Formats: sequence, C-alpha cells, structure tokens
Amino acid sequence: MEIGKQNANTIYNNERGYQVNNSPGATVNIDARMRIAELRDVLDELRLPPTMDAAAQQELDRADAALDQRYPDTATAAGALDRFTRLLSAAGAFAAAGQSLSGPLRALGDWLAAHSG
Repeated sequence: MEIGKQNANTIYNNERGYQVNNSPGATVNIDARMRIAELRDVLDELRLPPTMDAAAQQELDRADAALDQRYPDTATAAGALDRFTRLLSAAGAFAAAGQSLSGPLRALGDWLAAHSG
C-alpha cells in the first residue's frame, strides 16, 4: 500500500510530554525543548544547594517558556541559558557532570544559532 501526498494546516507532535505546534511558518522547536528536558534531568542528579538549584531551574523555565512559542524568542532563551551555565560553572557542576551538561548545551547553542533572526 502506498500513501500519497498529504497536507495538513496544523500538525501537533507530542514528544516527552511536550505538545508542539508545527503550523506553517512556525519554528519546529521540539529538539530544543527536549534538550532543556535533558538539562532538567542532569540538574536533578547534581543535587545542588537548594537556592542554587532553584535559580538554575528558574533559568531553565525562562528558556523553555521562550522556546514554547509559535515564533520562539531565541534572545531570551539564550540569555537564560547563559545565566544557567554561569550558575552551574560557579557551583563546579561541569566537573561533576561533564558531557551530560555540555552535550545538551552545545545542541541548544547550535539550535539557537540556526534559528536566530
């Protein structure tokens, strides 16, 4: 059986609990939001002091909210991720988590660069 050409006005994908609107003209942001979810998982494993953990979670919330739009606010997301990395660097988290942090951060940086104005 062959499936021919299909057209849709709005497509919703559900990935890792996120529903993403892939409407014509919208930016497909599922990959970036998945990387933020990965950073949340790593952050949970780091067991930072409560105030530092809360501040890092807040920056991830800001980045995620900036990306969870039809037209993602890449500047806001980048700023939040910059503050997130500074917090974790000050806590020495990169030495503890290494590739677990740098992989998703690198992927987010690449995504943001590709989708910035």
